[in-house]
Amino acid sequence: MAGVVSCPRFVKWLQAIGNFVDEVLIVPKDEWLTVKFMDPAHIVAVYSRLNVSEPLYDAFAINIEDLVKLLKSVKDDVQVVYDKERSKLYVRNEKFVLGISTLDASQFRPISELNLSFDAKTEVDVEEFYKFIRDLRRSWVDPIKIIVGQNGVRIEGRTEVSVFSRSFGGPSTVEFYNGVTEAKASYGAIYLEK
Repeated sequence: MAGVVSCPRFVKWLQAIGNFVDEVLIVPKDEWLTVKFMDPAHIVAVYSRLNVSEPLYDAFAINIEDLVKLLKSVKDDVQVVYDKERSKLYVRNEKFVLGISTLDASQFRPISELNLSFDAKTEVDVEEFYKFIRDLRRSWVDPIKIIVGQNGVRIEGRTEVSVFSRSFGGPSTVEFYNGVTEAKASYGAIYLEK
């Protein structure tokens, strides 16, 4: 089976993962490519997934930089096919076929299921969110506080002389759990930007 995905989207996903690790185990689950790992410093646990049009079945490990180099200039949708017998990942469309050797998947120790409870669920525009986080980090703000309330998401940060705050979304975008009406969390700016 071959999963079809937008190549620029695939590359952005890989680059985001590449902020934390050089090599990663990708585990297909239904129509998702999933990664779950701790960064080498054991500060950040990453769980991310990318939707593909058809399910793939075998887990494979790759060097992210090598694959991104191959795919950076491709702007079309591509098929992602893993050939377990040859230990190769193929990315192809009508114009080309690119193959890259995979790594030994048995060398990767998957992290166990995370058991985290959250008091709120919401969505924000990732581009706007990222730009604001990047601007905060450039202003030497650390840590960054995220507050989810009745009016959406508010991000706050402080330096010795300045206070920054920005709201995202509105009340219809927030779903609360456990009887709360507000949820707060603080993150290190460098990790949140990544």
